[in-house]
Parts: sequence; structure tokens; C-alpha cells
Amino acid sequence: MHKKLFTVLVVALLLPTLFFAQNMKKAPLKYDAPASATERSVTGTHEVTGSIPGFTLLADNGMPNVYGPASAEINPVSYDPASNLLVVVHRGMTEAQGGYSAGSGELWYAYSTDLGATWSRSETSVQNGQTAEILARYPSSAILNPEEQDVFDDIIVSFAWPELLPGGGSFGYLGYAADLGVDGSDFAATTDEEKYSTATPMWTSDNDYYVFWTNTLYDPDASTPADIHLFRTTDYSEVEVIEPEQWKDAAFGGDGVSDFGGSNIIGGASQDGVQYLAVLGTFPELIGLGGWEPGYSKSTDNGDTWSEFKVVDWTLSEATAEYNGIWNYFKNNGTPAYIFYQGDMNVGNDGMVHIVTGMSILDTNDADFSTTWSKGYNALVEYVETDSDVWDAKIICEGDILSDSTFTQYGGTISGDAEGLGLHQMGYSVYLAKDKAGEFWVAQWVTHANSDSFFCDVWQNFRRDAEDWGEPVNITNTPNLNEQSSHLAPTLATDEDSVYAVSFVVYPDPDQVLSHAKPPLTDPTFYWSKKVGYAKEPQSSVEGDLSELDFNLAQNYPNPFNPSTTISYTIPAQSKVSLKVYDMLGAEVATLVNKTQNAGSYDVKFDASQLASGVYVYELSAGQFTNSAKMILMK
Repeated sequence: MHKKLFTVLVVALLLPTLFFAQNMKKAPLKYDAPASATERSVTGTHEVTGSIPGFTLLADNGMPNVYGPASAEINPVSYDPASNLLVVVHRGMTEAQGGYSAGSGELWYAYSTDLGATWSRSETSVQNGQTAEILARYPSSAILNPEEQDVFDDIIVSFAWPELLPGGGSFGYLGYAADLGVDGSDFAATTDEEKYSTATPMWTSDNDYYVFWTNTLYDPDASTPADIHLFRTTDYSEVEVIEPEQWKDAAFGGDGVSDFGGSNIIGGASQDGVQYLAVLGTFPELIGLGGWEPGYSKSTDNGDTWSEFKVVDWTLSEATAEYNGIWNYFKNNGTPAYIFYQGDMNVGNDGMVHIVTGMSILDTNDADFSTTWSKGYNALVEYVETDSDVWDAKIICEGDILSDSTFTQYGGTISGDAEGLGLHQMGYSVYLAKDKAGEFWVAQWVTHANSDSFFCDVWQNFRRDAEDWGEPVNITNTPNLNEQSSHLAPTLATDEDSVYAVSFVVYPDPDQVLSHAKPPLTDPTFYWSKKVGYAKEPQSSVEGDLSELDFNLAQNYPNPFNPSTTISYTIPAQSKVSLKVYDMLGAEVATLVNKTQNAGSYDVKFDASQLASGVYVYELSAGQFTNSAKMILMK
């Protein structure tokens, strides 16, 4: 049964995060300033006329622009396997106003019970008229269902977000809300004035009625330390603010007055009633080149007390012994004062922490190293806690494909134009998800298709718990689109045979996206979701050992082509396979495969001699797996 429902919630004041450490600063989160209703209004509900192959539009869930979810430090997406409830919170349109709210920051949430195939919108906004201002940014969500109910009346969906001060200029309030019954928020409030940062990740206990979210106290006058605070509630009749001694500035090497430590919260999680918080911080250990390291703290009493941070020493792990620093993905930004670090965390069912982040091998002999942090050899790494001080390091992806410059394609500098700022902060957006049983893991990130590509794609990698990571899979595979804003549900779905990760990307209207390379980042913007399937068990067939295979759709070759090309794909298990070709208006122009096929790799020739020159999309559906890619016919 659920606890007594919502009466009051606390408030907090936010300012952009800017921590000093080792003569470097954590970059402040950027945002678009509030706008008038006239500047942000649309006529009625904005219609989306295009389509993005392989992704499902969250209908009626448009946002004023891409900035609202443009932070890899938040978790707007949550999934509960017991009820099969999938939720995404976002800034949205108000039907009563026929457009976007005056501050373009009213929050709504969409939910799905079929892993994103269809979506519904909450009946009321997340704020539900409880807050005076509608200036929310960067929201997070979490689903509370410790008794594993499958009836919505017993499920609580929680939210937390920062808000701009009225009139704009800086962040001021910390808002939060809750909905019992998945029908529109029952409660919302903001806290008393404080100075907090912008990232507010949240999570729920897996065996009790606790909801947690965190934020970092900050004072630009350097009169108070950069302490992390924990917000905790069981029924929203009271929200406690806990200040763990182990999370204070001193834990990160600062004295709290003249020498600030730095921390970047990368996530929280619950496993068997134990709560975990992971950060990238300026710990005193000074590993590698020194400056920032991953670490975590845990609580066995639902947040009353916390352990000292346990820090990852990556130099002790054979796979990462040569790496000398966390990957600063926005190098050469005009000054070495800002660092751009990212990561995520999850916890195995054995209680061992898993942390993912980017790592670099930097050439310290480079003449420009001290002023530009010159380009390094980069990798995405999963650090898995063991019973010893040596963490197991598993390489997810590495090499030239992880270029520093990929994540700055919209231009701008730290003090430059708004277009550059909005998506610079997304970076490579690495996330880590697991299934409830702790048997399967999926990592997701953003990078380009090859070292010569200008555009970003969303990538995933899959592993079974006792294995290393496989080959990365490009799940968007759009050579002419730039997917720099993405999120991943932190919990995987499963059925008898497969594991499913639900990915989200943010686009303006696809018709606009497909018409030019750099769509205005202030255009009306929409969430799109995609369910990506992986086989639970390695498969084999009479044709040979296929244990290394997974679902995969390759780029056609040659491309561009005239008049024919070959499309290759792989399926790890017997599946009903459909391979179709569409034009850019979404009209089907060819069905290449429509039958059941055994596990294996296949090549299909496509003859386009009867078609006009242009861009076409080919889409593979095999069982629960769907992926698509573009090809260019040039006559």
C-alpha cells in the first residue's frame, strides 16, 4: 500500500554550477532565457508532418526548443518493469493557451505501457497550477513502486527540476512534484530561497517508499563550500534536506573557504534498500594527471548516514593503466578554465557499483597541452567494483571515432552564440542501463559514424553480465542528421527471449531537420523514442557458430549508388524479417524481404533503376528489433 499523499514540498534556489578545482572550472549549464508568450507562441497544437525512420513521435508533446532536456546529468526518462510504465518529463505546450507558456517552462509528462509504441500525455501539467512561475528547465523523473504493483492507482511518479528566477537571468528555485495514479500531478511545490546548482538527478528506493533527489549548494562569493545536499521524502507530507558530512566540500579537496573542491553528480541508485550516489569529483587522491576522478558514497539507512567516497583508481586496472585523465570532451574552447566531464552509474544485483565515463590518453609533451588540453586518444569505459581496490575496467568504445570536436558542431564558444551553448553541454552523453535481474547491460552514447563525419549518431553497446562489451551498434544511422540530444531509460525491459533498451532523441520538426544541416535550436522541438532489442542468449545455427552475432543493420554499399546497391544485416535468432525502402515523404517504394529467416548474416541487392535521384530510407524489422538508415541514389 502507498503512504499518505502529498501536502507540502520544499523549495530551493538555483544558480549555475561553477566549481573551482585545480585551476579549472566545471562549465555552467546553459539555458535559453525566458520568453514572452508572443515570442514562443504557436497557433494551436504544432503539427509534425515528417517522420524519423525507426523512431516513434511522442504526439502532442512538443517543447519550445531543444534546451529543456539538454543536459546529460539529468534523468527525464524512467521505466518500471513491474507495471511496464515508461515516463518522460519535458517542457511542453499548454492547450488552454493554444501554445507555449509565457516562460516556455511548463512541465508535462508523457507515458507509455508498450515500450514507446504509443504514448499518452498527462491530463494536467506537472506543476498543476501550484507554482507561481513556469520557468522550469532540465527536469528529472522517477517511478516509485516498491511493492511491484501493476495498477496505476498504487504507483507514484515523482519529478524534480530547477527554475529560472522571474524575469530570467539566473536559476532561482528548485521545484518538485508527484502524481499518484498516473493521471496528472496531485502535488507540486518549490523550496525556500537557497543557492543550488542546476542538475537534479533523482531515484527511488527499490524496497521502501523513499524518493531521493540531490543538488549542490553553491555560492559564487566563495563564502560557503560546494556541499551536496540530499532531498528525501516518503509521502510528500514532509521533505527532508540532509547535509551529509561526507559530501561536503572537504571531500573534494577544498577547505570550504579559499580552495573550492568540485563535484559533478552523475547519478543515484537503489539496490536491496541500499542507496548510492556517484560523482566525478576533485578527490585528494590525484590519480593520473590529477584533478577529477570517479567515486561513490552509499547509505544503508535510507540516507541518514553515508560512507566516505570510494574512488576509482583507473591506473590499477590493466585496460586503463595508460589513461591519464577523464575525457574533457570540449577541448580547445578558448581557455583551459572550463572542463566538460560526463558519466553515469548503476548498481549490480550483487551490490557492486558500475560507473561509466570517458577517459583520455593525453600527450603531455605537446607544446600546447597546458593551454589547450590537446586532443587525446579517447575511450568510453565501464568501471565495475570488485571486492578489492582494483576495479574491473571494461572498454565500451575507443579510438578515432570518439573525436573531441564531434560535440561542438553547432558552433559558438563558452561566451559565444546560443546555438553552440545548448548542445555543447550534451557532449557524448554516456548512459548505463541494466535489467531488474542484473543480467544484462546497455551503454548508450553519442558520436559520429566515422572520423570524417560531421554529424553525430546515437550508439549503443550490449553485454551479458558475465561478458565484456560487444561491438557498438549505430541505432540512428542518419548520415545527414545530428543527434546531439539524447537520453536512455536507466532500466531495461525483458521478455522471454529479448532485452529492450528505450532510447530518446530530441528533434525539431523532421521536415525542417531534413531540409538543412543545422536546424534553428529555438524551433518547436519534439521527443522521439525507439525500442532497441537484444537477444538474451547467444544463438547458433547449422551454418556455423553465431554466438558473436547480434541484430545489426549495416550501411548500404556503395553509397551513393547508381542504380543498385547492397544492404547487409545480421539477426542472432530465427525471426520474421521485413526490409523495406521509403522515400523522404514516408511512402514505401520497395519491399526487399518479408519472410521468416534463420539466424545469420544476409546481403540483399536493391535495384533503384526505376526511381528518381534522391535520399531514401531503408528499414529492417526483425522480431522486436527495428533499425533504419539512409542511402543516396545519384543518377
